[in-house]
Amino acid sequence: MDEIFQVFVTPATLFVCLAAYTVTYFIRTVLQVAWPAIKAQRLYNELFLPLGPIVNGALLGLMAKTFMWPDLVSKTVWGRVFYGAICGSFSAFVYSRVRSWLSAKAAEVGAANLVKSLPLPPSQASEVADTVEAPIGGKGSDQP
Repeated sequence: MDEIFQVFVTPATLFVCLAAYTVTYFIRTVLQVAWPAIKAQRLYNELFLPLGPIVNGALLGLMAKTFMWPDLVSKTVWGRVFYGAICGSFSAFVYSRVRSWLSAKAAEVGAANLVKSLPLPPSQASEVADTVEAPIGGKGSDQP
């Protein structure tokens, strides 16, 4: 068992896991910015988000032929694809567990109020400023 652990738990494995997560995060961010309503889509939430890292890991295994794959999987294309899919699955699992843990800790500490008190991004701040009345002596006022 130690031999298998030494073969598969390497910096290369960590890199494949991080690459699967990073590519999925990038695609997810682009989709959510381009189509904000996609967050409410059932297909997106129940199919794309859970399977995204797995598919990206498999695609990495398919396309990256000269990567430092472990010897056991580097000999065949399907070995690399399967290895990439497993790394993507592991990255999705770890992401969901860490996110759940951080959410629970944030609720425990009361960080939800902290998030509400953070400044808005510039794009949203200008929208809020347009809807709030200007203070006395401010924009649109006769007083200096």
